[in-house]
Formats: sequence, C-alpha cells, structure tokens
Amino acid sequence: MLRVFLGAFLISFSAPLVRWAHTDGLVTGFYRMSFGGVALLFFVLISRRWEKPSRSSLKGLVVAGTFFAMDLYFWHESIHLIGPGLATVLANCQVFFLLFVGIVWWRQPISPRFLAGVVTVLTGLVLLVGRESIHVADQRWGVLLGLGAAGAYAAFMVALRSIPSSMTSIQRILWVSFVGAGVLGLVTVFESRSLAIPDQQTWWVLVTLALCSQVFGWTLISSALGELPLPVVGLLLTMQPALSFGWDVLFFGKSVEGAHGLGLGLALVGIYWGLTTSQVLPSRPSEKWDG
Repeated sequence: MLRVFLGAFLISFSAPLVRWAHTDGLVTGFYRMSFGGVALLFFVLISRRWEKPSRSSLKGLVVAGTFFAMDLYFWHESIHLIGPGLATVLANCQVFFLLFVGIVWWRQPISPRFLAGVVTVLTGLVLLVGRESIHVADQRWGVLLGLGAAGAYAAFMVALRSIPSSMTSIQRILWVSFVGAGVLGLVTVFESRSLAIPDQQTWWVLVTLALCSQVFGWTLISSALGELPLPVVGLLLTMQPALSFGWDVLFFGKSVEGAHGLGLGLALVGIYWGLTTSQVLPSRPSEKWDG
C-alpha cells in the first residue's frame, strides 16, 4: 500500500506540470510517455537486465499501453471541455470499474464499509472541485470523455496486472510507455497537430513529468499491483486528485473555502474506512519488487 501511495503522490504532480508546459494535452502525453520510455530503457540497458517479453506478455503490454494512451487522451480532452477539477473527479470513477472487475472477475469480497469509503471519497472529491466546475456538467461530451478516461484507466490497470509477474515492473512500464507513445503519436498525425517543443521551459517540464509520473510513479504502482486487490489500488489512487488540489493551492494560489476543507476531510476519512476493512488482504502471492 505504501508503494501505491508513493506512486499516487508522484503522479499527483502531473496536473501542475501539464499547466507549466506550453504544449497541448495530447502532445504533452506523447512526450511524457516517450521520454519516460527512453529513461527506463537506459536504466535497463546499463543494468544489463533486459529480457525479451513472451508472446502472451507482449499482447498484454500492447493492450495496457493502448488503454493508458486512451486514458491520457480522453482526460486531457475532457479538461478542455469541463475543466480540470470535474474531469479529474470523473476519471477517478475508475474505482467503481475496478470494484466491478474485482467482484466479478477475481471474486474478491467487498464489504459494505469499503463501499461506504469509496462513496465518501468521491463525495469529498466533488467538494474539492468546487461549485464553478460542477456548473459546467451539462457539457455532455466532456462528461462522457471523463467517464471514458475512467474506463480506460481501469482497463489499463487490469491489463497491467494480468501480465505475468516474471517480468519486472520497470520493463512493464517501459513497454507500456513506448506503446502508448506510438498510439498518441498516431493520433497527433491524424489530427495534424505539431509535435514541436516551443521553449526550454517546456523541455524541462516534459522531462520532469516523464521522470516523476511515468518512470518513478507508475513503476512503484506497477510493482504493487500483484500484491493488492484491484479495488484497494483504485481507492489508494484517489489520493491523486486530493494531492493535486494541494499543489494548486501551493503553486498557483488557489483560494481555499470551507467546502474544500470538508471535501479533503471526507476524502481522507473515506480512504481510511476503505483501507481498514478486514478484506484488505493480498489476493495472490506477492511478486518480488525489482526496486
């Protein structure tokens, strides 16, 4: 759980980093995956730990990378239509998709207390978003894209978890990064968007985003996927928007109202409820983390 929390902490910096980059969301996602893949490949090569994935692993990696690219694409597009707050809350409905998969696919028991925790967390996140974002919820296409991001996010984690544990978490994220970059690169060509990086600040922001979120953040999360029930992973990842709100306050001077404090409190209480149920147990033998 600590690894997933640390991963969520690192990927929570994605939102402010994306705001500092002078590129649109699709291009930012492409470079996040490309630079992240290159950094992971460099590490694997110098450590001489390269291994060729099996045919079954490669299929899972292609599926996982495609769904991750879809998640980033849908999320970034929904941000432009309904704002970052509501788009992030909708994307974190992934926890409901993972609940369904955990119950139906892996037959994981879910207690009423865990469900109450999930609902409490999402209620808190809605309060953190604020009234101004909720008012634009009538823009149906943006809402549908946000929910599409949640579905793609959940499908990505299911596909990543299904990859044989013999492959290290670093190499899993390496392949996912390159597949995702390829998918987003094709979308940029199809939509005739420019991949030019306009200035030095954007270069540094994109490299930091790749290292912070793609390399360290998702490698940590990937290493724990085989050791925790999927609904628990989904609940832990809801810390990301709560932490992103804190970065908005710290870096961009976002004003804080009473509802924001209540929302943060509810989110933390909900996560505590969910993680202190008796069902929070390893669902299969744990894999050795490759560090």
